Amino acid sequence: MSTLSDRRRELATCAYCPKMCRFSCPVSSATGKETHTPWGKMSAAFQHLMGARNFDESGGAALYACTDCKRCRTHCRHQNEVGPSLFEARAQAVEEGEAPRAIDALRERFASGNPFGVDLAARAKEISREADGRAYFPGCTALAREPGMVHAALDAAGGFGLRLALAPALADRCCGYPLWAAGLKAEFAAQAQAFARAAEGMREVVVGDPGCAYAFEKAYPEVGVALRPKVVLLVDLLADRLEYAFGRAPLRLSVSYHDACLLGRGLGRYEGPRRLLRAAVGEFLEAPENRADGGCSGGGGLLSLTMPDAAQAVARSQAAEQGSPERRIVTACPSACRNFRRAGVDATDLFTVLSRWIAAREHDDELA
Repeated sequence: MSTLSDRRRELATCAYCPKMCRFSCPVSSATGKETHTPWGKMSAAFQHLMGARNFDESGGAALYACTDCKRCRTHCRHQNEVGPSLFEARAQAVEEGEAPRAIDALRERFASGNPFGVDLAARAKEISREADGRAYFPGCTALAREPGMVHAALDAAGGFGLRLALAPALADRCCGYPLWAAGLKAEFAAQAQAFARAAEGMREVVVGDPGCAYAFEKAYPEVGVALRPKVVLLVDLLADRLEYAFGRAPLRLSVSYHDACLLGRGLGRYEGPRRLLRAAVGEFLEAPENRADGGCSGGGGLLSLTMPDAAQAVARSQAAEQGSPERRIVTACPSACRNFRRAGVDATDLFTVLSRWIAAREHDDELA
């Protein structure tokens, strides 16, 4: 299991940098605080590592002013990893009792096995329609807070010739990403190990939430956990089966696509969602900044938990960058979509668009 000292090179690279990437951080742009720039956050962690300062309540809180959007990495000559380094620093702040109080509340809610404190198995039972099919793991954000997204994903998959079934062994579980982002490393390791045991007999898991897929591929190895089944993103499967929907008229909609941070910069998925949207809607417009330079919704890294006002400010700023108010934003991430909506932004998820397209009559242009 890695420690803060293992991140010394990344921390030093930022600490001795003349703040060249400061413009790229959505959080510092929203708050206007120097301590929230990549340089400010990483310098605080580096100074702690070198014994020059301790984390106090203010310093500990600043470590959480990061969505792990990885946009600063795009603009860094060294491709420096800020988010994962700050997650290690958060673990140190937790150990020293200087993490925000919201992290204690998160730990308590995880007694139920997920960050929402709800019965995920019951939610899955309400939604599940198929007993057989490829095992589908939608992620707890969609299952607990946006069940319509889960329905839409199942419907869209059916229209593309895929039978999905919510995996019973995994239905009551969270991947653990919030624990990792919180700096609750021991709890995350236990959650990852339990998830891996539950998935032991499976050959494949189709994943709807890019945050979960990122946790499986990037975060689990950080705590020595190897997930046995192959992780497949649903958006990849649908993009590869687009011929199943050929001949359908597109919805008469004008939308702007938002590159979700962990789907794009985290997992390198840019073109699949675009292929699907170009087929499904009449007018698909790119945001001025897109793909590796795309903006952030403010929905990642627990920012909406630790700094909710900043998270909503980030979402509103990104919406303003993406186009006119009457143009709906489409994203392939439940957390991004949810944060946009909390900020009063007209947003929907990609699977909902696809399910309406599959179900629509030739000239239907309704998208509720």
